Amino acid sequence: MGKLEQEIVELEDQISLLKQQLSVLKQQYAEETSPFKVGDVVVDDRGHKGVVVRITTGYFGVKVRLFKKDGSLGTRTNDYYSWKATGERLLGKGC
Repeated sequence: MGKLEQEIVELEDQISLLKQQLSVLKQQYAEETSPFKVGDVVVDDRGHKGVVVRITTGYFGVKVRLFKKDGSLGTRTNDYYSWKATGERLLGKGC
């Protein structure tokens, strides 16, 4: 392997490590700055209630496991956007 190829490989390894570190930091930031925490009971603007199961980074900020009509926790989940411009925004805690 030539010198330039070796430099490329080394830089790609460094970039990969930095991407992993960045991903961890973004997740920590999302969890710390979210108004919701895992386990919170929430309701959206359509009246759907559920439990926060994950705080995520990117376009979707919160994954919520929804309650069934009978009041038990179901298997269905919704992803809610991290901004309020959508029709599916979380209104807040409580049930």
